[in-house]
Amino acid sequence: MPETSVDPRAVLGATPFFAEVLTPAELDRLATGAGVVAFAEGETLVVEDEPGSSMFVIVAGSAEVTLRGDGGPRHLADLAPGGIVGEGSLLTGATRSATVTARSALTAIEVDKAAIEPLFDAEPKLVERFADSVHRRQAEVDRIYGAGHGNLFGLTRTDLGDAMRTFFGGGI
Repeated sequence: MPETSVDPRAVLGATPFFAEVLTPAELDRLATGAGVVAFAEGETLVVEDEPGSSMFVIVAGSAEVTLRGDGGPRHLADLAPGGIVGEGSLLTGATRSATVTARSALTAIEVDKAAIEPLFDAEPKLVERFADSVHRRQAEVDRIYGAGHGNLFGLTRTDLGDAMRTFFGGGI
């Protein structure tokens, strides 16, 4: 059962992926559409190559990120509170790039397309701001885990913006 004491606005405001891109009013609006979700130890948050249109901000607990490999799952990263997963699917509707499994009981804030789409409708320039943020995150992930892991499906910064516009209806 999700923790009822979790404040989505506070979590999103403390998450650089959102706090560095959105205004306080936009964060308020996003938080009203975000949900608190809980996963049991061993439960899967997202599965590599499956469709998705949401992301998670881990609030409590931990998770493991794995990629399919010849000998079975290959460990890529461990996520702790504050970690995010699924931003590529949230912003572009792309399939999941990895599998994420709860290593312990886990509470997260889930932001889905329905929660973020009104922000893009109201402020089309958010596409560019998020594309810049994702581009910076790609470089960070490449630096930590090696080239290629942070490259969101081979998209350049410009292609990412185009993919976001297509996913959110082209009118932005």
